[in-house]
Amino acid sequence: MRPYYSGKTILITGASGGIGEAMARALAPMHTRLLLAARSKDRLDALVRDVQDAGSDAVALPVDLADASATHALADAVLESGHTVDVLVNNAGVGHIGPFEEQASDELAAMLQVNVSALAYLTHRFWPQFPRGGGVLFVASTAAIQPVPTMAAYAATKAFVLSLGEALHTEGVPRGIRVTTLCPGPTATGFFEAAGTPDHAMQRIAMTADDVALAGLEGFAEGKRVVIPGKANTALAAGSRLTPNALLVPALGRAYRRLGGRP
Repeated sequence: MRPYYSGKTILITGASGGIGEAMARALAPMHTRLLLAARSKDRLDALVRDVQDAGSDAVALPVDLADASATHALADAVLESGHTVDVLVNNAGVGHIGPFEEQASDELAAMLQVNVSALAYLTHRFWPQFPRGGGVLFVASTAAIQPVPTMAAYAATKAFVLSLGEALHTEGVPRGIRVTTLCPGPTATGFFEAAGTPDHAMQRIAMTADDVALAGLEGFAEGKRVVIPGKANTALAAGSRLTPNALLVPALGRAYRRLGGRP
């Protein structure tokens, strides 16, 4: 994996925590140039120092991808800086757990902007400049594989990411562009706290962000289409694909309501 990433310029969104931060730290010893985008300037600045100490160049790009104009400004700034982005890691994402009717409309709009619109926009802006062998690493979720009651809109956004990633994997072949979609299951990233369910039972089976990040980076370096880290997640994903939604989705609804502490 190290020879592939050495010398490349890599833009990571959602880099101040979770899987994005873990990817930045994994890449830091590989003599890369990391463009690190996220909302938290303080956390980005600290991460930049750590990355530089480990042997790579790094730049902090504070941005709120829930703001469409800020997303456009990020792309403009990177393109006008003269950096050629070899790899775009579309990692930023937000989620909500609970009945759809209980989700605040502004939270829903922000989630759609970050998980769908910003991701698609950045991919479209940087696609023309990707060199042969470069491309996009999308971070989706195993929630993308089937509808998920109590995470209805979040799962739908990740289904968009998976569908886009798989289609672009094929579209990129003539130019030698790689597109990999990482579909982690529950991961210890702070997602459940941010989604308002800090005690959710799914946290007990969560993989570490480091393990998920490494699986994604290795899968992209190998040119894989989809990466599902962890044997349990792989098995569950296979079962979801083989079970008709008419049977699967109601069962998932019952299971997720119990896991989230709801009747």
